[in-house]
Amino acid sequence: MSSNEKIKINAGNVPNDNSSMAELKRRFHSNPFVFVGTIIVLVIVIIAFVLVPAIVPSAGGLNASKLTFGYYDGAPLTYSGNNYFAHARQYYASYAQYYGWDEYEIWHRAYYSYLGRTAKLAIMKKAGYEPPQKLVNEKAVKLERFKDENGKFSRALYSQLSAADKISLLEEVKNDAILERYDADINNARTSSKEKEFIGNMAKSQRSFKVAVLPYSAYPASEIKAFIEKNSDLFTSLHFSQITLPKETEAKKVLETIRNGTSTFEDAARNQSKDEYAERGGDAGTKLAHEINTLAGGDEAHAALRTLAKGEISEPLKTADGWTFFRAEEAPKPADASDESLISQARSYITANERGMMEDYLIAKAQEAAASYSEPSEEAAAAFDETAKAAGFTVSDVGPLPVNYGDSRLFSTLSSFGVDAFQAKSGDSKTSASFDSNFWKKAYKTPLFTASKPLVLDGRQTYVALIFPKEENGNDTNAKSNTESMFTGSWIENAIVQDTEDTVLSSSKFEDNFDDTFKYLYPEQFYQHSFSGLNF
Repeated sequence: MSSNEKIKINAGNVPNDNSSMAELKRRFHSNPFVFVGTIIVLVIVIIAFVLVPAIVPSAGGLNASKLTFGYYDGAPLTYSGNNYFAHARQYYASYAQYYGWDEYEIWHRAYYSYLGRTAKLAIMKKAGYEPPQKLVNEKAVKLERFKDENGKFSRALYSQLSAADKISLLEEVKNDAILERYDADINNARTSSKEKEFIGNMAKSQRSFKVAVLPYSAYPASEIKAFIEKNSDLFTSLHFSQITLPKETEAKKVLETIRNGTSTFEDAARNQSKDEYAERGGDAGTKLAHEINTLAGGDEAHAALRTLAKGEISEPLKTADGWTFFRAEEAPKPADASDESLISQARSYITANERGMMEDYLIAKAQEAAASYSEPSEEAAAAFDETAKAAGFTVSDVGPLPVNYGDSRLFSTLSSFGVDAFQAKSGDSKTSASFDSNFWKKAYKTPLFTASKPLVLDGRQTYVALIFPKEENGNDTNAKSNTESMFTGSWIENAIVQDTEDTVLSSSKFEDNFDDTFKYLYPEQFYQHSFSGLNF
């Protein structure tokens, strides 16, 4: 057969536009109801099998590696069409409208649920627990999907599963049995009567006290001005340009080209300097003398830099970045202790380098406030309150609560009283006052109606504090009884769950790639979501 003939035959299989339209018209006129019905079915098929998968990604439509959201102990946290992760996502999606969850939160809740399941199975595997095969089989035959019209197990329905599906099913049933045992162990955690009594006794001795705090930011401007005047050399303003090279010989060579006129300072900086100011022609802007001190070592070098005349260039000096020489762009500007901007900079310098001086001043203020009232008595509490506030302290009432180091949720917590001075630095919970043993000693060993010695609370901010115990109950039987009931009730179970969550989420075994995978699935929703996190 010739190539031309082949072309004609192939072309003949494709109807032309006119004949196609004529055929469609013929079918419509011959049986319009069947024709319209066919079109409707076709539209439904297109929506179900083309448009929906394009809008909502599924396991079958994406590369499987893109649906792995992370790993726990080597096990992939993978979303697939019919696994636990997928069922969890369907479950949370059914409540999304009611709770106002966006797509990110739906997936993230399902992900954490699957992570929790995976971690618990890993824990039980490490413990060596394996459910008896008889138990697994009994649970499998009780599944609703295998019951006939009489509610009995149907071997025929079970036989419809492929061999692979049967293996997968029995593995899921086995995992469910393992998790049931895990939950039973948690729910049936037992405690001894001695342990219960010990915990109750921790709660029955309680105190209430006043806490007076003065932040380091209260260090007065007058003291800062005095420090500037006394140490004016540290706060002299210097405007420099600089050039930095790795070796002293290189720095001297470039400096010579500037001095003999072969190159300008600016060109040399742009073409040869190795520091962050090269693109600006070496201009480092205006700095205070103490900032220059951190660049170049040696008192003689510092003194030389502070006395450079406008336009004068220093010899190369050893710095953290290599060898640097400087050019004074302006004459040194003496420190002005009345300049508010300079006062602010000096406060930062004192906080970083002369903190002891600041602390001594504030502790002296606290000692003065503590010593200004008469003998210990109930009336002294009012006097302490008045005196501390007059000295600039913020006074708060705290308690009653027992010694609760670390803010255990089993007792009243220190953080629940809303005192800023008790709060931790961001990301470091152990800087809160509840983890400060010195705080608890002052709070519970200082005699009633007596101010404690000053202490420093170094949390979210740094404060000097005084504690004034005002009330004590050494045998609060209600607190003891309530704590014992809580301890033997849900507290142990919740504590174990919380500890497990904390351990899993902070474990090196957990590799979290959720955001990257979700961003791949739903890029627009990823950048729009406002999700605050949750526990599994």
